[in-house]
Amino acid sequence: MMRLPAVWTTNLVALLFGATMFGIFAFGVGIGPALSGGSFDLFRSYTPIFMVYEVFLAVSCVIFLRLGPYPYPAREPAHVEPALKMPA
Repeated sequence: MMRLPAVWTTNLVALLFGATMFGIFAFGVGIGPALSGGSFDLFRSYTPIFMVYEVFLAVSCVIFLRLGPYPYPAREPAHVEPALKMPA
């Protein structure tokens, strides 16, 4: 199976899912391990950086909850005819 180069894959994902959201996600994935490693080197523990991550998670949850209801109404399901019952 042919594997796509990482540059093509990231560009494709950016086009499909939006460059901003992908950029934020890629930044977090890229800097998270470095921050965790730096915390371990400095404090000999992952606890301080995990507490920072928990604060970031709480802030992102509050932001997410403030989005409000979905702006578009749900569509009516398509009417499906009941299946014919056949005697066995």
